Amino acid sequence: MKSIAILLFTIVLSQNVFAQNETLIDERLYAVFEANYLEKLKSDNSFHLKYYNYYLDNGFEVITMAAEKKASYEIVEIKDVNNFNILKIQEEQELKRTYETPSFYRIKGTKKLLMLRSEKDFIQRLNKHLGRK
Repeated sequence: MKSIAILLFTIVLSQNVFAQNETLIDERLYAVFEANYLEKLKSDNSFHLKYYNYYLDNGFEVITMAAEKKASYEIVEIKDVNNFNILKIQEEQELKRTYETPSFYRIKGTKKLLMLRSEKDFIQRLNKHLGRK
């Protein structure tokens, strides 16, 4: 009887540890990716799912343009700068980002810029967030 209790405790404990390490799918990803693809990433415990989840909130920054800046930027349309899906915006408006340097877009009707972090900067931030490096 004691060995059965220990076995059950071990099973429950291992399931709890596994559940804590499981990466959940951010609902905003369904607007960009097919559910089957996201479920596959989740079941494989893929780094890509962690990447996309983190990118949704950390792959960009909305900044106020400096008054003296006269540079011209491509325009991006964002209805609510406080609440938007960056992956959906990038897909719909074909925004580009580079490996080395951030990309800047002027948000239509505002004095704000959308800064897409460079891939290099983003990966460094993601690795730090995940405790890698």
